[in-house]
Amino acid sequence: MARSFWDEFLRLQRQMDALVSNMFGESFEALPYSNAPATFHSFDLRTPLVDVVDAGKNLVVSFEIPGVDKRDINLNVDKHFVEVKVERKSENKLNKNGIFRIERSYSGFYRRVPLPVEVVPERANASYKNGVLEVVLPKKDKSSIKGRKIKIN
Repeated sequence: MARSFWDEFLRLQRQMDALVSNMFGESFEALPYSNAPATFHSFDLRTPLVDVVDAGKNLVVSFEIPGVDKRDINLNVDKHFVEVKVERKSENKLNKNGIFRIERSYSGFYRRVPLPVEVVPERANASYKNGVLEVVLPKKDKSSIKGRKIKIN
């Protein structure tokens, strides 16, 4: 199978992202779709616009993904990132005057967003309205992280 210019570009980009991540010890994405699974590169993939807002005890992450059914949204929350995948498939059939045609299209959205603070994934809530997916992520309570005094021998 012949590789396109874009396949090669994405391969190089992933390698550069990995180099930068290793150098700084944290996740890095030069372009928002750089970590999309390889299966997602085989069809029309769009990158949703994202807002990340610090709302006190919560982070609120909003994804603009218009024109999709909420059942098609796959949302993954980790303590360090939020990932949204949407795959849309459609099929148009025409059988008219001896002409038979079937056309299929595949499209979707993908975005993995690193979070600025650690969150509690188990307490996350999400809603989808008017093309906007809003994810409310409770921040990890720093008061629950207790140090301990250690006696030195």
